[in-house]
Amino acid sequence: MNYRMLHLFGVLLLASCGGPEQAHEPVNLGLLARNPEPAKPASQDDYRRGEQALLSGDFAMAKAAFEAVIVKEPERAEAHSYLAAALEQLNDRTSAESHYKIALAKKPDLLHALSNLSALYLDANRFQECATILDKPEVLKAGAPEVYFNLGLARAGLKDTKGAEAAFRVAIQRAPSQASYRTALAQALGDGGRVADAIVELRTARDQAKGDLAALRVIGATFRELRAATECITTFDAVIVSKDDGAARFERGLCKFANKDGAGASEDLKRSLELEPKLALGHYWLGVIATGEKNAAEAKTRLSKYLELEPNGAKAKEAQARLKNLP
Repeated sequence: MNYRMLHLFGVLLLASCGGPEQAHEPVNLGLLARNPEPAKPASQDDYRRGEQALLSGDFAMAKAAFEAVIVKEPERAEAHSYLAAALEQLNDRTSAESHYKIALAKKPDLLHALSNLSALYLDANRFQECATILDKPEVLKAGAPEVYFNLGLARAGLKDTKGAEAAFRVAIQRAPSQASYRTALAQALGDGGRVADAIVELRTARDQAKGDLAALRVIGATFRELRAATECITTFDAVIVSKDDGAARFERGLCKFANKDGAGASEDLKRSLELEPKLALGHYWLGVIATGEKNAAEAKTRLSKYLELEPNGAKAKEAQARLKNLP
């Protein structure tokens, strides 16, 4: 799972408790006015200049502006958090982490600092550190759904499926229309062996995600991981109607193969390669299907092509073994 749900715009959106999964929503500049006014008028221009630079994608300018604010107002938590956001976008994650921590030391319930620092930890698989900064009474009492969501992801990373489920359910209670929260809950339920319950949640998430192709792709892939092949096919049907691309065809092909529809799987996998010729795994699975159909020549061609494209790929050993067993 990609844990970086917030990035730059999430920093500013979360100042009013917006959802972290909606990274592509237009930024509402009116939200910026909700930030506390600087205690010292001399820093006000730098602060607003930094905000506008963040929104426009000028991260170097934002860094300079918020550094200037901090010189004048070193205790201002928001300035440290926004400086951290700029630094993160400039790929200085060490300094970003430091300023997020300073912001939280000054204001432990500062939502954008909590959300972005926890997402930074999730990106780095630092699950315990993520859980530690979020699982605190002063943080959880605010009831922000994204905090519970990230806490759920951290607990899932720590293999605490019951704890993850509990956190995701609180996130859903506070933001019931967030399809990504239900998808994460379904993944936690599946990890805990509760596949039927997971499928129910995924169906609800799919209904909520109509028109959101990125969310539908994740939902479809999760259905596949749960071996709910028919639900997976239905989900990718909706994606392909809107955008027929190689990745969606590949996923639907795998689900059709799992559903014992070899012909349908082959059709989708071949189409995936027409749309994305370097999709090596498409060749691998076509080779597997050809092997099952006793078509040795086709199997050799496909498995060899996979190894040509990805000689050290995830299926390289299996492909080599299959080739050795072909007549």
